[in-house]
Amino acid sequence: MKTLFLATDRRPNRIAAFTLVELLVVIAIIGILVALLLPAVQAAREAARRSQCTNGIRQVALAALNYESTKKGFPHGTHGWISANTTAGPGNQNRRCWMHDLLPYLEEAVLSQQFEEHMKTGAMAFLFLRTDAVVPAVICPSDEVSPKTITATGPGGSSPLTTQGFHGNYVACTGSRYLNVRPPTDLTVRPTPTTPVDPKWSAEQDGVYFARRRESDRDGIKIAEVTDGTSKTLAFSEIKLVEDSLSPIIHDIRGRYYNPIHGGVSFTTLYPPNTSVPDRIPYCNFQSAVNPCSGFGPHYEMSARSYHPGIVVAARVDGSVGTIADSIDLLVYNALGSRNGEEPF
Repeated sequence: MKTLFLATDRRPNRIAAFTLVELLVVIAIIGILVALLLPAVQAAREAARRSQCTNGIRQVALAALNYESTKKGFPHGTHGWISANTTAGPGNQNRRCWMHDLLPYLEEAVLSQQFEEHMKTGAMAFLFLRTDAVVPAVICPSDEVSPKTITATGPGGSSPLTTQGFHGNYVACTGSRYLNVRPPTDLTVRPTPTTPVDPKWSAEQDGVYFARRRESDRDGIKIAEVTDGTSKTLAFSEIKLVEDSLSPIIHDIRGRYYNPIHGGVSFTTLYPPNTSVPDRIPYCNFQSAVNPCSGFGPHYEMSARSYHPGIVVAARVDGSVGTIADSIDLLVYNALGSRNGEEPF
């Protein structure tokens, strides 16, 4: 019997694979999908951060209400007058502010007790040994700089970086005008660059959290004095923090709770949220289109700012929390800053 041998294909077996063109097409498609999904992911992350920020500022507002219920008055915005002078104002609670008063109501009882023992010695707040202790309730997670514990000290930030304590994102509403200008009777009258200023007028503002007037004033405004309505008066909002540096020189004191004498823990509704007008408080120098600050000029003011696109988160005196758009009508926003302006809005 003959054996038949079939001719075999001696060519090597081919392995199935993408061509270069096909591979480039796949990569392009993946790139397009990522580009489409990335904004959605970023938006979801920002929504989560904003929710945390909202919860944090609500906690601060409720702490202030608990304080008022216990003490029969809200805490002072600062315990010294707002000034470039380092000794302006009454009392022996030098460099203390509203944040320290609220510590027991923000689940920081141990830190509060230690701070009170320090202040009983008559020393300044920024000499407290635990100034770098972070208080999570006053941090907004949208701010990558927060928490900040280092400030460049000295004129223009010229000395080595040293700590002047924890900086946070939440600030208290002093009123509707400059921090150191006497509020006019008619709030539709805008202050001008020639409007007189005086550190003592930081204790005569039309909001809730202004400077302490006299040593005998144990606590600040009572809830009954908010005659515009607690739901129509701002209590707290947020700011952006800036990391300090010696090269280039960046000295930014905004949010500095342990040395608030220059106004860094207060805001007013003089300008809308996220305004391009620079904040003006002593010893602050940071030039930025989105977060400007200047230490020049006799009129001090600081505006609410945030990393949330187009808005800031704000709490009202009654504890309610919401957002305020950058585009808010300015007269309406001015009115939110005053406690007793009797505005028609």
